[in-house]
Amino acid sequence: MFTKSELLSMLNLTKWLNIFLAFAWTANFAIKLSFLEFFRNLIRNVSKRLYTYWWGVLIFTLLGWLFNVIQNPLNVGWTTGKLNDPIYSIQY
Repeated sequence: MFTKSELLSMLNLTKWLNIFLAFAWTANFAIKLSFLEFFRNLIRNVSKRLYTYWWGVLIFTLLGWLFNVIQNPLNVGWTTGKLNDPIYSIQY
């Protein structure tokens, strides 16, 4: 078992986990965006309709990035994890 002070010190990990996840999702989506840029150069003069689809995919990808970056901080809490953390509900 953990002591109360050990459990409370682990809550600082939430901040670092949020930072790590934001950077991990950003790196993942940077690769996706580089592929989208490559395909934009290939299809730019091919078809107006295809170029319109490309813009839709770009917007969908950016919204997906935004959702993934802010999902964990909104669900758990930004720095301390006080929103849904069961540690704070433990009675000593």
